[in-house]
Amino acid sequence: MHSMLRLRNALLLRIRNPIDAIVLFNCMIHELPTPSISLFNHVLRSLVKMKHCPTKISLSKHLELRRIKPNIVTLNTLIDCFCHFRQMSSAFSVLGKILKLGYQPNDITFTILIKGLCLNGEVKKVLHFHDKVVAQGFWIKLVILSCSMGCVS
Repeated sequence: MHSMLRLRNALLLRIRNPIDAIVLFNCMIHELPTPSISLFNHVLRSLVKMKHCPTKISLSKHLELRRIKPNIVTLNTLIDCFCHFRQMSSAFSVLGKILKLGYQPNDITFTILIKGLCLNGEVKKVLHFHDKVVAQGFWIKLVILSCSMGCVS
């Protein structure tokens, strides 16, 4: 058992390509007890850094099928992937899941969504989203920075 943990920890430090990440993910998914979500997040974030969002999305679905509960980091990363592919309805569905699971969206959540809207040239939707979020009691401090980075064409 200890040798398996040492091997997994060594592999976590050496994820160099998507295949490494997938192999490690598949090993972790079958471990008992199931590793923490933060270890899965490490693997999933490595895929995003390598620009393999479709693989990250697929593995996230696999976690869900295995009833491994995501945390806010897992879900924010998933929103980021959908935004990069301009799948804003899917990104906002993940926001709904965050709320349904009882998590509080944070500045990162809102900034990712705003950047996604900006990538799509949806300036009016950014303003509407901002107003709606603020009306619900959330505070967004990065809206202006986010908009200036992506909405002005």
